[in-house]
Amino acid sequence: QKEKGAGQEEKEETPNGLDPVEQMNNFQESKESSVTNRVAGFTCRLALCKHTAAVTGLFQLQRKGCNHLLLSGRALVVITSSPWLNFQQLLLSCYSLFIMKILVVWLSVLHYMCLGCSLPQLSFGWDLLVCVWDLEHGTLVTSLDVTDAVCSNQTHDLADSVITDADVTPDGTAFGYSLSTYECHIWSILSDKCDMSLKGKLVGHKKEVTQICWHSFGKFWVTGSEDETIRLWSHDSLTQFDLVQAKGPVGVMMVDKVNGCIIATVRDIIQIYNEQLHLLQCNRGHDDIIKSIIHIPELNQYITASYDKTIKIWKSMYHRSFKALDDQEVDDEEEGTKEEKREDKTAHDQSESKDSAAGVEDHTTVT
Repeated sequence: QKEKGAGQEEKEETPNGLDPVEQMNNFQESKESSVTNRVAGFTCRLALCKHTAAVTGLFQLQRKGCNHLLLSGRALVVITSSPWLNFQQLLLSCYSLFIMKILVVWLSVLHYMCLGCSLPQLSFGWDLLVCVWDLEHGTLVTSLDVTDAVCSNQTHDLADSVITDADVTPDGTAFGYSLSTYECHIWSILSDKCDMSLKGKLVGHKKEVTQICWHSFGKFWVTGSEDETIRLWSHDSLTQFDLVQAKGPVGVMMVDKVNGCIIATVRDIIQIYNEQLHLLQCNRGHDDIIKSIIHIPELNQYITASYDKTIKIWKSMYHRSFKALDDQEVDDEEEGTKEEKREDKTAHDQSESKDSAAGVEDHTTVT
């Protein structure tokens, strides 16, 4: 400043050539233009810190005192399994009356103040920890170290294992998780304090178990593995009672909430099975591995996300009595798909060669 003289200030520049004030103004303008009214106002309320590795599962347990929250119109109604439930449902049937709305909310708040409504949150991680959280107070209720809890009759060493997937029964009395050491563990939740007891293991896969799902219709467990099999397990005896070859490693899997169909992905293909593991349909459209799939029953749609940087929407299966495909039909469909891909690739190569030839011609003319 002395060299430049009095009244002159050196202008601080950032690597992109803008001073900090101008850069902050540009950032605020871009931030305001990118945030819509639908997401404005969201803040981080809780940070649940216990896991030391990637979290692979997050579920909310249902409890007898307070099953779930129902957002209806502008009123937040606490639906409980207490004797007040029938009375509340009666009031909800008269929802068009404003006075009934106020009465429902008043009863719900009164029930919340008297009995409380703490919904435990269950989390699973690669660190082989199962944590139970109290979302009302943001505290850790209890944690389970799988390595210490499962110490007898081990099929494989758990030291190098990770939890790849997990699922919880809708009534919140049991949960299961899959491991990279070829097996799954099923646990029972004994009380509202989330006391956990190992019920048994699902042993039979030859490679890493990538997915585990609870089938609410048939009351059994479904697992998928990199050994290219999908297996069904009894919840009571924890024994395998059915198996199907998926013709590829199983990536992600879920159960249709409407008809109970089992939806599994094999690389870039969606395979749909019924409860007897008969293949009903194969959906193709992605160009790379599918990494996520969800079901929206209100719209009868499946939504998939893939490594090909696309999200695709599919019509869901709407009836449980579809005719199963035999092996010949599946092979014919695969051959047809391969032929279509060859034709598309040939057409793409031809168009590229034409474009390159036109580019060379234009360049020569300009020269």
